[in-house]
Amino acid sequence: MKYGKVFNYLIPFLLVCHFSCSQENIEFVETSPSKLLSRVGNNEPDKLVNNANTILRNYINLNGGWKSVKYDELDWSVDPYKNPSWKTYFFSLRMIAVLTKAYEEEADEKYLIKAKEILYSWNSNYKSESLLKKRKLVIWNDHAVANRVINLVHLYYTLKFANKLDRLTKQIITQHLIEYGEWLFDDRNYTGGNHAIMMDRALLYLSYILKNYELSSKWKKKALSRFDTLIRKEVSDEGVSLENSPQYHPFIMDLLKDFITLMKNFGDTPSQEYTGLLEKMKSYLVYVLKPNLIYPFQGDTYPISEKLLYSKRYPDSRLDFIESNGLRGTQPEHCDVVFKNAGYAILRDEWKKGNSFDTSTYINFIAGHFLRVHKHSDNLSFSLFSNKEDLIVDPGSWGYSKNDTVAYLKSTKAHNTFTVNETNYYNFPLRSSYINYSELEEDYSVIKGTFIPNPFERFDRTLIFIKPNIIILDDNVYSAKGIRSVSQMFNLGTKVESINEGKRGNSITAMFERNKLSIKQLLAHQYSLTKYNGENIRGLYALRAERTVKGNQIVFKTNLTDSIPRTFNNRTIIKIESFQKKNIDEIEISDTKENFKILWNNSKKPLKSLVIPKFRLDKDFFEENLRLSTEYSIRLNNKIDGFGLKKMYVLKWSENEYSLIFKLDENVTKESLRKYTIGLRGSVDDTDKPMLSTYSRQKGRNYELWNVKENEIVQTNHGNYISININTRIKQFQSFKIFLFDRPGYKRELAKYEIDNFFLDQNEKIAKETENSTTILDRAILAKDFTINRIYAKRISNKEIKFYFKLDGNITNEIIKKYKIGFHTYVYEKDKEKLLKYSKKKNRNYDTWDFEPYIYHNDKEKYVIKVINTPITDFEKIKIFLYDRAGYKRTIGNIVEIRETIIK
Repeated sequence: MKYGKVFNYLIPFLLVCHFSCSQENIEFVETSPSKLLSRVGNNEPDKLVNNANTILRNYINLNGGWKSVKYDELDWSVDPYKNPSWKTYFFSLRMIAVLTKAYEEEADEKYLIKAKEILYSWNSNYKSESLLKKRKLVIWNDHAVANRVINLVHLYYTLKFANKLDRLTKQIITQHLIEYGEWLFDDRNYTGGNHAIMMDRALLYLSYILKNYELSSKWKKKALSRFDTLIRKEVSDEGVSLENSPQYHPFIMDLLKDFITLMKNFGDTPSQEYTGLLEKMKSYLVYVLKPNLIYPFQGDTYPISEKLLYSKRYPDSRLDFIESNGLRGTQPEHCDVVFKNAGYAILRDEWKKGNSFDTSTYINFIAGHFLRVHKHSDNLSFSLFSNKEDLIVDPGSWGYSKNDTVAYLKSTKAHNTFTVNETNYYNFPLRSSYINYSELEEDYSVIKGTFIPNPFERFDRTLIFIKPNIIILDDNVYSAKGIRSVSQMFNLGTKVESINEGKRGNSITAMFERNKLSIKQLLAHQYSLTKYNGENIRGLYALRAERTVKGNQIVFKTNLTDSIPRTFNNRTIIKIESFQKKNIDEIEISDTKENFKILWNNSKKPLKSLVIPKFRLDKDFFEENLRLSTEYSIRLNNKIDGFGLKKMYVLKWSENEYSLIFKLDENVTKESLRKYTIGLRGSVDDTDKPMLSTYSRQKGRNYELWNVKENEIVQTNHGNYISININTRIKQFQSFKIFLFDRPGYKRELAKYEIDNFFLDQNEKIAKETENSTTILDRAILAKDFTINRIYAKRISNKEIKFYFKLDGNITNEIIKKYKIGFHTYVYEKDKEKLLKYSKKKNRNYDTWDFEPYIYHNDKEKYVIKVINTPITDFEKIKIFLYDRAGYKRTIGNIVEIRETIIK
């Protein structure tokens, strides 16, 4: 140990008094080692001590998958792997955690001396301008700060228990913990996902550790309040982590368990809701593990080869059952489970026992997107395991860097799903993928999932599992963009021994060590078959963190350039053949106009049949989305040759999720579109600043900013469009600016259009507008199944009136699709000249505004909205009635008249 070096580290500390008298008097709570949190385990003590010894020899060793980095003097700006995870671990003071844990194993003071040396170096450097200029966003990020707290608390108590805690070290640790506590408490730094839970865990921990600090009680209150809100978003009511990765499910369980344990250890009683949720979360672990006790590698899940054993960590008799190959514990209640609110279906043919336990067939189907964190473009994909082998696999995760490999492994093309026009889908809305139907029986299961990536396209997949060895996929897609090609991908892993192509290019047979897998297309399309083996990225799989392996991907592609339809249907049969005696050998599929029928049998059961309704989209999907959107006319202040915007539509998908759809001038071409970027800037007042994104809050902005860099014009029957999906908690912007600038980079605004008091959320707009509207009717029963509870009217311009029909809560989309609403406005003699041209031509004293109603939801209330274009303010009467949507034959139900109405 070079004490001169340590003194150098202390010079900045000695020159500047960092500590107030009040901080000198802060007491750490009396506790025991068993109650402390630790970010480094000692499951492998020899490896732990070896890592600590390399740190003693001046190597940066983070106890992870990276090689150690040699140094002479510790440089905190070093970035040897250009990897965000490495930097986060480095700045969490992971080396201090390794040394502290090694001291607990060896009781050798050298580990504590080195830990203090690193602490003093950190204290001298962490605020330096040169370091902050390079690394501020990593030093002060949620993960690093939260884990620094745990690692420094652990160091403090280890020094104290060893009687090695000097006054100066205590002061440094105390100062840092207070600074980190203030940062964690500040909502401007609060993010989301498991990192936000880590922040709350660290803040709660500090509130217990610094028992007499003046802000501890506020820290505790804030940590518990935020965590209570966040855990409901992070975990579905079924007990499934919504972070899109089986790997993160037990991590979220650990965080929840830490909250429960911390509260118990420091004298508080945790909520029964937390303990109940932890019990629920065990169920997903039971079902998601494949028969070989390894989870599927979906989302940001690193591939592993070791069996996962959770029963000691989370005692449960069902975990005992699967870990003992069914010889102990309790058999899980179901073979098939659907976690609908998480978007997973997990199917098995049966729970076997003993040596045959891992011969079961297992399917993991994905149709869910409830959080963005760790999500890949894997909607409607699935993985398949049978007879001790992975047959269709997820490609897994390489890590969190930005490179071509990571981009590919996250892409649509890397997953066992289907796509149109070779498209990889990114930034799709939350809740855009979901399971909409399931039927789970002893000898078959049916799962239907939907994926809507944008306002123009919709994908639907029905997966039928005929147990134990037949899978049928029925795929449907609608695209307003026009379908030039459809591609269907299958990843066959790394263990496949041979792949043989059928004569027509519509089938393959893959040979594995214990299975033969056949995939055949059943409909009369023209297919081309392509095999990828990872040579040029495609077909590449993650091997482990930051390592890849060449695999095997099969792509069936149908080219439709001659017709370019807007809808397409494909059907595929997948058959597993192995030594198992219960295999189904023959299956028969027949079609009618409305359904397709499946017939099969096996040696033990009579002939079985299953009828599957064919998927149908009744209407133009994009047109339907336009009807559900809020429309804004756009008038740019400058005319740009070859580029113009006519309208903007705001379509709400779910809470905080929107598509902004722009209708382009007819003269806009792809070439002119590529010249410009559309900028969107929504400004808020001070009351809404806490609702801004973390990035905007940290930048001190009072606005959100989005850029639309679209290269493809969507040509539809309704005009030419582009769109962007955005996420924001802001419902109403003080002002909203749409502006154009050159695509190469922002230099100046070429044109702009601003909207004051812009409502992004139609629900919020309805609520505000109905508050300031005139009630013209309290209740009207138009038909037995159609009651209007109230009608509001509001003049929104000199020539426009908006009507809000507040519906009875029992009215559904199915009911409303049956009817058209007849809507006639009768005028006095003095206003006949203001009637529509058609009305005057027919010599009527009324205008007709009949329309097809669509439901808009406002929280728990339902509305139909109609805007009419008239300058008339005084109406002799307004007549409202229903008739059949297919066309007027007669009035259905009652005619309601509203007399002598004034709308100014």
